[in-house]
Amino acid sequence: SPTTASTMRAWIAEFRTRLEAGAPLRRSELDRFVEDTFEAALLMERAAGRAAEQITRFKQVAVDQHGGQRRRFTLDAMLADMAPSLHLAFRATPHRLVMDAGAEVAMDSYPGPLEQVLAILVQNALRHGLEDQSEGGEVRVATRLAADGSVVFEVEDNGAGIPEAIRPRVFDPFFTTRLGRGGSGLGLHIAHNLTTGLLGGTLELAPADATRPGTRFVLHVP
Repeated sequence: SPTTASTMRAWIAEFRTRLEAGAPLRRSELDRFVEDTFEAALLMERAAGRAAEQITRFKQVAVDQHGGQRRRFTLDAMLADMAPSLHLAFRATPHRLVMDAGAEVAMDSYPGPLEQVLAILVQNALRHGLEDQSEGGEVRVATRLAADGSVVFEVEDNGAGIPEAIRPRVFDPFFTTRLGRGGSGLGLHIAHNLTTGLLGGTLELAPADATRPGTRFVLHVP
């Protein structure tokens, strides 16, 4: 997946910089680098396999351009499938990701785009919410079944939060607080468009709460 690939690239770049600088390298550090890179490669291989299976299914679907993407699946299986690649992004940080295992809720939706939306929200929390936090950072993904039968996802971090002045603009295209530091300002915009369009749901930034630090996004999916 793109998340796994970018994480592995960052590891390799850091390792190469240390080698070029002639910095001392312990055997334990080399072993950890090899193990992490091997695990990342396995995740990418599995993702490529799933993509190949999807392409095969797409070829069997007639006319409807979205027909090959929509299918029945269970919420817990989807979360378990995407968890390894999300956790991988946290391995080189002092922060942690906590994922609700999810319930055995049967869904008839688009798992690929839904996974993309959740990945964007988690990455956004890690890169923005916890950017200036040296330790103790946490991103939590919680799920529940709403009274109307929709599934509610809450992605929350305990970081610095979003200033009130810019909260209305977080879903605007190209709006970023990381200009010049690798932020395109398209992540939340894409997540919002996928949610309200293909997924037929809603994505909202929860109101600031003085009793709980950080930021919370609430995603409703039918």
